[in-house]
Amino acid sequence: MKGFYHRSLGDEPRGGRVTELLARPLLSRFFPLAARFVQPLAGEYAGRRALLESLPFVEGWGVDVGLLVDIVERCGADAVAQVDLGSRDHRNRPLDELGPQAAEILATVLRRAGIDRPGAALDLVRFDDSHHAERVPVRVAERPPMIEVPAYRNKLGKELSA
Repeated sequence: MKGFYHRSLGDEPRGGRVTELLARPLLSRFFPLAARFVQPLAGEYAGRRALLESLPFVEGWGVDVGLLVDIVERCGADAVAQVDLGSRDHRNRPLDELGPQAAEILATVLRRAGIDRPGAALDLVRFDDSHHAERVPVRVAERPPMIEVPAYRNKLGKELSA
């Protein structure tokens, strides 16, 4: 289930700046079935345990789009229901925070499209008010599916046998 909501900062239940300027175009180009979701970066989702524990989880800002693409690719877009969650108060982040966020989402989508490779370093280059270049390291990491983590499997096995 993929949630979406009315953002109190706008008039329509669409995404914010990173969604509209980056995520939606990337999804439209590389994963058109995933592009049909109102807010691919809404941060609110639910799913069956068996499915979620079988998927890798991207750390950071790429988690939503990574899960959405993985589920749509594995199960089809019709397996994901969209749910209107009403209205959410949302603060706008300043642009200097959106650049690294967008870079993490970009790397996640490119990785899912087979263009980027896991573990590849990414530095976001941007300029300060004096036009000096600065590099902002962007870390994009993924955790393996929980079902592949030995400690989780051991605990799960004990719970099932009790």
